[in-house]
Amino acid sequence: PPRRLCFCQVKLPKPSISMTPSGQVTWGQSISVTCSVPTQYSGGTFVLKKTSSSFQRTQSARSASATFSMAEVTLDNEGVYRCRYLLRDSGSDVSSPLSATLTLSVTGKNIHLKVQNPELACA
Repeated sequence: PPRRLCFCQVKLPKPSISMTPSGQVTWGQSISVTCSVPTQYSGGTFVLKKTSSSFQRTQSARSASATFSMAEVTLDNEGVYRCRYLLRDSGSDVSSPLSATLTLSVTGKNIHLKVQNPELACA
């Protein structure tokens, strides 16, 4: 019988995403966002994206996870983040589905930023 060629590609799972510390973050605090996949898919690259923004960071996976650090967060860091995992398989790049969303809320000094010059605001 004739041989049939099968071009099979790895199907990557959706990465998991978590933040330390979890919950609300205070202005100026440092945080870490960790993206991970099951260990059998190690050796790829994680991409951390912020929705509705051009923010994107890439990091090679250490085993099957990557940690993205953000020092001294401000209002600019607020938003919704997701991870994607990329793996090179048989010469082509395979991309995972996007992870669940992680929402970063920053509290603290933002109240003082809304009105930068109170004298003008009250005039």
